[in-house]
Amino acid sequence: MLGGGESGLDTLLSPPDQAIMPRLQGFLGRTFAEALADGVDGWLDDDIAFVSPWGFDLTAIRVPVLLVHGVQDVFVPVEHARWLAARIPGVDARFLDDEGHLSLYARIPEVHEWLLAQ
Repeated sequence: MLGGGESGLDTLLSPPDQAIMPRLQGFLGRTFAEALADGVDGWLDDDIAFVSPWGFDLTAIRVPVLLVHGVQDVFVPVEHARWLAARIPGVDARFLDDEGHLSLYARIPEVHEWLLAQ
């Protein structure tokens, strides 16, 4: 899937994600291999969090939160990010029209700048 060629992954990627995928394939392949080397338990826990309580109330968050979401994300609908933004007090929510899911990787320097400013 991450090695290039015909994988069907392109049907799951928005245009911004397709554009950045050649830059990310090697990185994602190494990251996935390392993350799954001992099994899929962490991935499973992450998936369970989609449908289970997180153990805290979002309205109780009292630290600065930056929420960045690509409007063209087909993996995680923007409605979910908007739902989170409506519940986290004082959130700095940024909905980027020209971004998808993976394309946000290029925005990491902006996130670091935000963190340093906090």
